Amino acid sequence: MKNSLPGAEPPPVVPGEELPLPGSPLATLTGFLRLQWMLDRALALKGLMRLQPFDTSTQQGRSRERYRRAALTALASVAARAVTIVTSLLTVRLTIRYLGAERYGLWMTATSVVSLLMFADFGIGNGLMTNIS
Repeated sequence: MKNSLPGAEPPPVVPGEELPLPGSPLATLTGFLRLQWMLDRALALKGLMRLQPFDTSTQQGRSRERYRRAALTALASVAARAVTIVTSLLTVRLTIRYLGAERYGLWMTATSVVSLLMFADFGIGNGLMTNIS
């Protein structure tokens, strides 16, 4: 299998080209080819997922190292997002049990209002910065 990284670009879209209808056999074939392309890209990325860095003395090694770092960063970001979601779900479940539904609703309302007020300063911060400068 040839490596589809770097330089593998999706086929260009021609402005006058019509998309196949959703139920047509051509749409099914196009969807399958797109799925195959995504699987090929995933397998190419799998080769980059390693802890040891590539040899950076060559141009190809530096390129693969950049892709490896980008892939590891994306993987770490997805893992961090998953941990955040699981933690928030567990925290909500524990807090509802501890406070009860009524007090939890009151607590969430107060927290949301405070967060909204911190976020929406009605342009006062930018106005002060303009006037002071």
